Amino acid sequence: MRGRIVIGSALTAAVLTMVAAVISGIVAADQISAKDGTIARGFLVVAALAITAFAWWITMQPSDRPEALLFGLMGGWLLNVSSWTGHSFVGRLFSDVTPVATLVDLVLWAIVSLGLVALLSRTSTTVSR
Repeated sequence: MRGRIVIGSALTAAVLTMVAAVISGIVAADQISAKDGTIARGFLVVAALAITAFAWWITMQPSDRPEALLFGLMGGWLLNVSSWTGHSFVGRLFSDVTPVATLVDLVLWAIVSLGLVALLSRTSTTVSR
């Protein structure tokens, strides 16, 4: 596992998902609906994670392990400032209680990240496993 992949993908995921949060905030203000902003954030975060996963996947060497990318994507959740308030994904659709929303965000983020890494592992010939 190369540290460059973990750190680089964590920073990329954090920045792209923070941009997604800003865009979803604009959507929420425009629509005067926090729910619409949260739904928009959900789609944008999935897109940001997919872009991050693909961009870092194509830079991986055959000797690199896919777990490095998964750790990086999860590190992106930790580095995302919105994560600590439950505003990093769609947790606010399920609960307005911050710890519950944060836990929902973490679990869904992990599921999406694991799914992306598994999909890339199964379909890519770039990195042999």
